[in-house]
Amino acid sequence: MSFQPSRTTVISVAAATVLVVAGTAATAVGTSYRHVTVEVDGVPRDVSGFFTTAGDALHSAGVTVGDHDLVAPPPTRPSRAVTPSSCAPRPSTT
Repeated sequence: MSFQPSRTTVISVAAATVLVVAGTAATAVGTSYRHVTVEVDGVPRDVSGFFTTAGDALHSAGVTVGDHDLVAPPPTRPSRAVTPSSCAPRPSTT
C-alpha cells in the first residue's frame, strides 16, 4: 500500500511551508531591529539598526568611546538589555 498525494495536496503543503518560513523570518528580523537614544555630552541622538550590544549601538551612532569615558550600560552588554536612553557615554571623573 503506497500513498500517492494529489497535485493539489502537494501544492497546498508547499505553499503552507513557504508561508511558515517567511513568517518566521519576518518575525526574527522585526524583533532584531532596535531603536535607542544615545546621549553624548548631554546631546541625545536617535539610533536605529540591528545591534547585538550597546557598543554596536554607539558605533552605529558614530560615537568613539575613549579610555577615560564611562559607558552605561557596558559596551559588551547584549542589546536586549539596551533600552531607549540607556546608551550614554559620560566623561569619567578620573
